Amino acid sequence: MTEHNSNGRQTPLIKEWKEVMTQVSDHQSLILSLKESRFYGGFADQIGQIELKLGGIDEYLAKLNVIQRKWVYLEPIFMRGALP
Repeated sequence: MTEHNSNGRQTPLIKEWKEVMTQVSDHQSLILSLKESRFYGGFADQIGQIELKLGGIDEYLAKLNVIQRKWVYLEPIFMRGALP
């Protein structure tokens, strides 16, 4: 995280998107490898829940990345009074 300063306001932004997305992807790969284990049957419901949560996190982070890029681009425009 890093602080984005603009017009006296501080907005926390994620700085290293690649690192965050890589961690989520690594965890998803680990879950997929667990499915190939012979012990998968006993933990199938828990693994399924974790898999759904990681998928949601991946989707939310991708959307947040787009939102953050647009915010950093558009904030100075709106703060100058470009719109009534």
